[in-house]
Amino acid sequence: MRQLVCFLFLWFIFTTPLIAQVPLLVIEADSIDQLRGRLLQEKILFLEGDTSIATLEQLQTPAILAKMQPCTKIKTNALVSGRYYWFQLQITNQSQATESNFSIELAQVGKQSYFIQQKGGWQQTQTGIELPLKMRNWYVNAQAVKLHLPYQDTAKIFVRVEVSRDAPLTFNNMAIKRLSVAYDEFVDNTAPYLFFQGAMLLMFFYNLLLLLTTRDRAYLYYTLYILGMSIYFSSRAPDYFSFDGNIPTVRLLLRGTILFPTLFYLLFLKEFFQFRHQSHRFSKVIQYWVLGRFVVAIGLYSYLFLLLRILPSTSLWLYLMIVGDILFSFLIISSQFKAHKVLATYMILGFLALAIPLLLSFIVFLSGITWATIPYIRFGILVE
Repeated sequence: MRQLVCFLFLWFIFTTPLIAQVPLLVIEADSIDQLRGRLLQEKILFLEGDTSIATLEQLQTPAILAKMQPCTKIKTNALVSGRYYWFQLQITNQSQATESNFSIELAQVGKQSYFIQQKGGWQQTQTGIELPLKMRNWYVNAQAVKLHLPYQDTAKIFVRVEVSRDAPLTFNNMAIKRLSVAYDEFVDNTAPYLFFQGAMLLMFFYNLLLLLTTRDRAYLYYTLYILGMSIYFSSRAPDYFSFDGNIPTVRLLLRGTILFPTLFYLLFLKEFFQFRHQSHRFSKVIQYWVLGRFVVAIGLYSYLFLLLRILPSTSLWLYLMIVGDILFSFLIISSQFKAHKVLATYMILGFLALAIPLLLSFIVFLSGITWATIPYIRFGILVE
């Protein structure tokens, strides 16, 4: 019990942000027209289409420039589509701290070009998850660029967002913050991810050792379950680890592995309890489910990835298959409660730790709520 309390305390420390930031400006919009109007109210220019530097220089009028403090945030739910979108900002460093470096972030876009005008003239830089690491302005964060701005100096910035395909795109967050704050956020975001992947690595090698020593197929399935979860969550890493620009299709490939871990978990339970010797008829039902589930998973992954080029984790069929795996797993464990009361109790607790976050993710998906359930799923996997 003491170990569990210590573990929960450490998890809370790792996942709690060290610095709370209060946004000075928040813009929310549900349509592109509403977004444009709200931005104009705040004297922030929003354009569509490709634009040259000469055109940008003509747009530099005081009426469409906004002075923004560090840690200003712009949030919107508006969906836009096309190829190029522009934001124009003016930033004045009014902080008397000696720190004069800022990071500018624009989340969930493929490529971003920044045209910055300061006393020394124009400066152009790029970033984005679709760019190779060596071409990014700041390699530790695929969504940010660094800006050196002395005290009371002003920089005019034109941000061009390049959309790689004609599809809706959501601008979730634009933030301007001191570099020290950006580094603290880097630690806050990466520590839980590295902690989780390190724990998964230890569990993988531990179960692999059990497999090699016992030759029990149950540990083979559990090792594959751990491996599948670890590979999938490597695609849900913070943007700091994003390398889509080096391998453009890697995120699609990794996300597709979520189709299989819960299936391996079901096979692990079936083999661990020697279920085929206890209930031959129900074991046959599970066997047919596993076979059909595997065929559908391969077909679904191939269809979504090869033809539609979308993430398999956004498919309703994926969630339905995972729910089916969870239900069969629960039936297997509950059937063993009388024969193996102590063991089954621990197995049920571990199963609930895994199943509840997954089902919560399914409910969130159906309701359309923009609520990140990934941290809860990671925590549930570690508890299981």
